Amino acid sequence: MAIQKKKYSKSNLQFPWPIFLITISSLIAGIGICLAIWIHKNNHLLPTANSSEGKALIRLYLGYAHDLFLIFILTGTYKLTVLARRHYKKNKSQYQSTRPFLKNLIEFGSKNPLTSILLACYAIAIIYGSSYLYFDMIGWYPDLINGNLLDNFSIRYSFVNETMRRSDFRFFPLAHQDLHILSWFTVQIKTWLLFCSFQLFLIVFFCTKIVENLSIKGKANQSSLAIFITIILLFHPSTVFTFFHVIYSERTVGTLFAAYLYCYIRHAKENKNTTFYTAIILASIGSLTKDIAILLFVTPSIVNLALEAKKMSAFGPNHLKGLFSKLLKSNKLDLYILLLIPVFIASYVVLSLIPGVYASEGLYIEGNQLNLNLDIRITALGLITITRLWMAIKKLVTLNILDSFNIAAFIYGTALLGLTRLKADDYQSFPLQIVIIINAAYAWSKWIEPWIKNHLNTNKPLFTSIIFAAGILICEHLQFSALRISSVYKTAKWIKLEQISNQANFEHLDETLRQIKRIGNEVNLIINEKSRLSRERFLGQLKYDRLIEYDSKTKTYLIKDGINKGQRYLPKSGDIVASIDQNKSLLDPILEQRQFTIIYKDQIVPNKGLFVRLK
Repeated sequence: MAIQKKKYSKSNLQFPWPIFLITISSLIAGIGICLAIWIHKNNHLLPTANSSEGKALIRLYLGYAHDLFLIFILTGTYKLTVLARRHYKKNKSQYQSTRPFLKNLIEFGSKNPLTSILLACYAIAIIYGSSYLYFDMIGWYPDLINGNLLDNFSIRYSFVNETMRRSDFRFFPLAHQDLHILSWFTVQIKTWLLFCSFQLFLIVFFCTKIVENLSIKGKANQSSLAIFITIILLFHPSTVFTFFHVIYSERTVGTLFAAYLYCYIRHAKENKNTTFYTAIILASIGSLTKDIAILLFVTPSIVNLALEAKKMSAFGPNHLKGLFSKLLKSNKLDLYILLLIPVFIASYVVLSLIPGVYASEGLYIEGNQLNLNLDIRITALGLITITRLWMAIKKLVTLNILDSFNIAAFIYGTALLGLTRLKADDYQSFPLQIVIIINAAYAWSKWIEPWIKNHLNTNKPLFTSIIFAAGILICEHLQFSALRISSVYKTAKWIKLEQISNQANFEHLDETLRQIKRIGNEVNLIINEKSRLSRERFLGQLKYDRLIEYDSKTKTYLIKDGINKGQRYLPKSGDIVASIDQNKSLLDPILEQRQFTIIYKDQIVPNKGLFVRLK
C-alpha cells in the first residue's frame, strides 16, 4: 500500500499571532528585567548617569527605543484599520443601517439643540482669556515657533521630551501627541482649546449612546438624557480643571475611554468586526496615554471573562480547551484586549524601567502618595461597587457590564491614590467622572425619569431633566466647602486668572524694558532661576542688554543671555528685578538689604507679579 504524504497548507503552518505576540512580549520583558537588574548591580561599569556621557547614552537609548516602539504602534494600528475596512467592504449588507460616524455626530447635535448651545457657551468660557503662559505650556510653546511657522509637519521635541525622553519611571509615551499633531496645522492656543471643547462634545455623545445601549430596548429619551449628562459633566471642578487648558492628558484619556466603552458595548450587542477592531485600537492608544490608564481598558474585559467562565464552570478543570473555545466565540474582544497586558509590560520595561534604573532619579511622584479628598460622586461610586461585589459574592445579584465599568473605575481610583493622589476636584480623577456620569444617567433613564413621568403626570422630560441635574449640582456644591473641595467657579477663576495675570505681567515687563531702552539706559533684567520663564521660554523676546538668573542654592548671579554671557554678575543701581509667573516672595533673597523702587504690581493676582528697580 502506497503511503500518502500529508500535505500542509499555508494555513496549517501559521503560528497564531496572539501566541506569537505573547511570546515575544514575554521574552522582551524577561530580557529587559534581567538587563535592569544587571544595570542596577553593575552601574559602575557604565558612565555616570548625570555626566555628559551618561545623559547622551540615556537620550540615545530612549530615542532608538521609542522610534521602534512608535513603528510597532503605527504598524499595528494601520493593520487593524485595514482589517476593519476590508471587513466593511466584504459585508456591506450588514452595515446598511449604520450611518457614518460624522453624520451621527451632526444628527446628535441638531436633535439636541439645548445640549449643543450649552456646550458652545462652555467652549466660549474655555477659550476666553486663554494664554500660552500657563504652567507646562510655557515650556512647550517656544519650540513650536522656532521655525518661524515654516516647519510644518516637523517633530516638536518639546512634546517628545515631555513624554518619550524621561528616566523617572513614568510611562505615558502617547500623552500630548494629539497636541503634537495639532501643532502641525496651527499653534493658536484658542484653536487648541476649541479642540478640547470638541472632545467634551464627543464625551457627551458617547456617554449618551452608552446609556441608550444599556437601557432596555434603547427606549431612553435622548434629549433629556443628553442634557442631563451635559450638565453633570460640565459643572464639576474636575472637568473644569481638565478642559480649561490643554496641558492635561486626562482629557484625551477620558475621550478615548468613553469611545472605547461605546465600541465595547456595541460589540457586545451586535458582534460586528468594525467595533471589534475599533475597540482594540482605542484601548491600545488609550493605555499608552497615561501611566495607569491600562487599568481602565483591561479591567472590564477581565471582569466579564471571569463572569462568563463562572457560567461555564460545568466544563470542569479538564476541559479548559472547551472553555477557551466557548470564550473565543462569546468574548473574543475581551480575550484580545487582554493581549495589551503583556505588550504594556514589555513596553514599560524597555521604555521606562531600564532607563529609570540607570538614571536612578527616583519616582517622579515620590512622597506625594496617599493624598485623599473625596466628594459625594466618588464616594457613591465606591460604595455602589463594593456593595454590588459583596452581593454578588453572596449570590444576591448577578454582575453586569455596567458593574465591570464600575470595578475598572474603582481599581483606577485606588491606583491613583497609591501612586499619587485621589482628589475629587483634580484633573487626575476626571476619567472616574466618565463612569460616574454613565451610572447617574443610567439611573435617571431607567428609574427616576419614568417614576417622575408616572407619578407627577408631566410630559416635559427635558425640563424635568434640567431641574433634576441642577438639583444634584446644588447638593454637591453645598458640601464642597466642608470637604475642602474647590467649586466650579473657584477652579475656573483660578485657571483663568493664572493665564490672564501671566500674560498681563509679561506685556507690562516688555513695555517697561522698552521704555528704559528708548531713553538710552542699559537694561539688565534679574529673575529667580525658579521662574518657569527663561531666555528660551519667552524672555528672549524682551529688549534687554543682560538677562541674569539668581541661583538660590549658591546665592550667585549668572548672566544667561546678552553681554558677557556665562559670567558672574553683581546687581547694581538701575537693574530691573522681576517676578512674572511665580510668587513674589522669590524676590526676597535678591532684594534683601537693597534699596529699590516698585515700578509695577500685579493687580490681578497680587501675590505674584512684581517689578522693581534697584537704587
